[in-house]
Amino acid sequence: MWFIQPKRDYIAAMPWKHADEPVVMAWQIRVRDYNTFIANLYFVLFLWFLLLWGGLFMPCIHIMNLFLRTFARRGEVDFLFC
Repeated sequence: MWFIQPKRDYIAAMPWKHADEPVVMAWQIRVRDYNTFIANLYFVLFLWFLLLWGGLFMPCIHIMNLFLRTFARRGEVDFLFC
């Protein structure tokens, strides 16, 4: 959690041309470390649901489509199929 982490003293990666000015000395970019583990975990779970679960239930959709087409041939179902 970002508010529990200790304050770090950031070192400038690129030296300033006029580093002796007080405005430049007081200004710094503050960044925080991002926890990419949680984002990667959500991404893997999303892919799992998208690919595995979608692929597992796809045959059920085809069986249901064939089941409904048999009723459509008999005239009992009157909606269009893809």
